[in-house]
Amino acid sequence: MDFDRRTLLLAPLALSVCGFAQPVLPQQWNGGHPEALNPIWDLLAQPKVNVDARNGLMTAAFTPDVKKMAGAVIKVDGFILPLEPGRETIHFALTRRNSGCPFCPPSQPTEAAEVLLTRPIKISGDLITVTGKLVLHPSSDQGMFYQLQGATVA
Repeated sequence: MDFDRRTLLLAPLALSVCGFAQPVLPQQWNGGHPEALNPIWDLLAQPKVNVDARNGLMTAAFTPDVKKMAGAVIKVDGFILPLEPGRETIHFALTRRNSGCPFCPPSQPTEAAEVLLTRPIKISGDLITVTGKLVLHPSSDQGMFYQLQGATVA
């Protein structure tokens, strides 16, 4: 069966008319992979992380801009990385990149925040927006570098 050029060029048009159009990707997609594009992640990712392999600790040298946000209520979007089993949670890590995406680069230690919600939410792989008080932890022996306390999901 031979197809001419016109048939090949008209095929996408025919498919779109039949309802097989390529869906528009949501805004959180970056290069075809799920990623929170909120500019606050660029700011939170700036601190240099040092690893002390002997003691098994990481430390973050927070930038002045990040230090200014300490104690402030911030709004950041990201993806849930469960820290406990269950279908609902009030305690999880919020990550810049979807951890369920096998083709996505992993988030850096400064591209995740521990979240403590005031009310439980269902765990999903969807992009969510969290608002909470930012607490800084300069050493990994205190937990994640960023923590959002008293947080809510919009």
